[in-house]
Amino acid sequence: MAKMSEQDKAANKAAQKIRDRAYHARNKAYRDARALVEKRIEATPEAQAVLATRAALDAAVEARNAAKRVISDQIAALNEKLLAVGQELEAPINAAKGARDAAWATKDKLSKTQLARVDADFADIADVNHVGAWTIPADVQAQMTEAAESARTAAIGTAETAADD
Repeated sequence: MAKMSEQDKAANKAAQKIRDRAYHARNKAYRDARALVEKRIEATPEAQAVLATRAALDAAVEARNAAKRVISDQIAALNEKLLAVGQELEAPINAAKGARDAAWATKDKLSKTQLARVDADFADIADVNHVGAWTIPADVQAQMTEAAESARTAAIGTAETAADD
């Protein structure tokens, strides 16, 4: 296998440097855009509804548990009442769970939609975890070619100057 010339090595190095910088800049923009969408989603009414429904569910569960503790401490004759109270208080818990699940589903749908838009806007970088797997855009490819040519020209000039000495 033929050894690469110093000019080719310099050209490759310059092109890779351009590619790497472009990849890292694009990848950072992608991560920042996703983080911004996720932060915005947390401030939405849908996200706040999730928090509110969690509190309502906790309150309903605590109310049931408190009622059961009081009834459990009473005499054995009240066991039938304990069962009735437990059944009566299941309705608000189920309602709170249903509200929580609905709020979560709404938030999840919003999140998926917004993140899908970011993924579409950054289609060339979404799901790419390494610069080598990145499909280099034409403008970056042109910059890489220009940098390689400049490096090759500079390397040739340096080699000629060294040969003249």
